[in-house]
Amino acid sequence: MSRNAPLLEQAFGTTSCRNSMFSVNARRTEIAHAVGCAVAIHSSRTGKLKHFLARRQDERPIQCLSFSTCGRFLAVGESGPNGKVAVWDAESKIFLRDLIGHKEGVRIVGFSHTMKNMK
Repeated sequence: MSRNAPLLEQAFGTTSCRNSMFSVNARRTEIAHAVGCAVAIHSSRTGKLKHFLARRQDERPIQCLSFSTCGRFLAVGESGPNGKVAVWDAESKIFLRDLIGHKEGVRIVGFSHTMKNMK
């Protein structure tokens, strides 16, 4: 992200229209949902916004997202042709990597219980 890029500070409403566009992290008491090309993360205890996860390069609207079973990682699937899955470290709020190779948009994403695979 460029130093001069505007930072998203607030979101009104949500673009989430399916269950796959919401995810609950019970270990950290957080709820994540899609807001266009960003993810808003709220406290499940207070409902207050904690932070946003967003990159500024080549982003497309979010189709789905899911916390890992341990709560540390968040996978975010994009819409459109050649959609990617962005993997974030949810604790440090650091983008880790893109998973590419999808011919269409990614409509659902999740982690296996062993954390060795994504589905």
